[in-house]
Amino acid sequence: MKVTEGPYTGYEGEEPEYEQWAAWSSLIGQTDPGAAVMLSNEGDRLGLDVNESGWMISWLMDCYDKGVLTARDIDIAMPWGDPEAARTMLHKIAFREGFG
Repeated sequence: MKVTEGPYTGYEGEEPEYEQWAAWSSLIGQTDPGAAVMLSNEGDRLGLDVNESGWMISWLMDCYDKGVLTARDIDIAMPWGDPEAARTMLHKIAFREGFG
């Protein structure tokens, strides 16, 4: 699948399954289909279960939104709908860096 518009124009990866679309779009509060494609493929390439990773990132964003966790606690800001924050945290999880 090739992203043809938006900030991830030109990105190419496998088409996400239904659960992956949900995990990397509405579950984390973001609406860019290109970002969902990128995050799904990023998690897969890192060897993570992309469905469970989406739930984990959603939980972190919810905790961040409610003030249960701060950027200081988890090394970065995790606002709802931020695909780059999600991508960064996926890497932290995969490489066991900091909060990940």
